[in-house]
Amino acid sequence: MNGTYEWQSGEPFTLSPTQVWYYGGDVKQITTLTGQDNGQGQIYGIDISAFQVPTVNGSGIVRLNNFNTGLRNVPTTLDSARNQPFLNVNLSLSKSFKFGETTKLQLRAEAINAFNHPYFGSGIGLDPSNTGTFGIVTTQRNNPRDIQFGAKFVF
Repeated sequence: MNGTYEWQSGEPFTLSPTQVWYYGGDVKQITTLTGQDNGQGQIYGIDISAFQVPTVNGSGIVRLNNFNTGLRNVPTTLDSARNQPFLNVNLSLSKSFKFGETTKLQLRAEAINAFNHPYFGSGIGLDPSNTGTFGIVTTQRNNPRDIQFGAKFVF
């Protein structure tokens, strides 16, 4: 038997450093629920926006255009707005059978991403002015479960 387990905390989302963002409230109040179930069969970030941006005076994060002037008050990364943690488990099982002194057969079964945990993120919409895609994931960063079998005959 063989196995590997990998876990990483979610990296912070990055808002474009070339665009001017403004938020009238405390940016530490912006949170993400990426990958969590909302209890109604939907997943935050997949079916519905993963961000909870409290509104301040009726507005959330605003991207200032060329006609607006002002200072950016939203940092490029928000510690409270992170992608989901990454979890991956790989498992394998092998058995060798000897047939005489020089002949043997090895059978193997391997499961890569054995528990089929999706890891979403690189395609998440991070433009708050585009309310249709803000906080919605459009890509998956890891591969789905892959099971493979093998046999090796040594003579």
